[in-house]
Amino acid sequence: MLRATIGSRTDRDVLTQLERAKDDLNILIQHVGSFVDWWGDMNTSLANLEEILPRVKVDGTNPFRTLAVKERWVKVYNDYVAYKREVRYHRRVRHDVLTKPTFTDQ
Repeated sequence: MLRATIGSRTDRDVLTQLERAKDDLNILIQHVGSFVDWWGDMNTSLANLEEILPRVKVDGTNPFRTLAVKERWVKVYNDYVAYKREVRYHRRVRHDVLTKPTFTDQ
């Protein structure tokens, strides 16, 4: 069935499909790279926080120190929430694009 569909297309149509697939794969590579970069940044942020927490006494006696640590954890939390929102968006929006058949019967 697939052979008959591909065979009925002109060489130009097939080449266009391959170029689109290449472009889609390049976009996917960029997104995967961004994903890896984001998790690398999060790993660095968390490692940094884990390193300084034992040295910081967050008991309210030093409001500046307490606020600084809280702000860093809030940033980690907000970044994670933004990441989850972005993934949820792409699952909804890109699902239709990713599940469409490349070749259709004519």
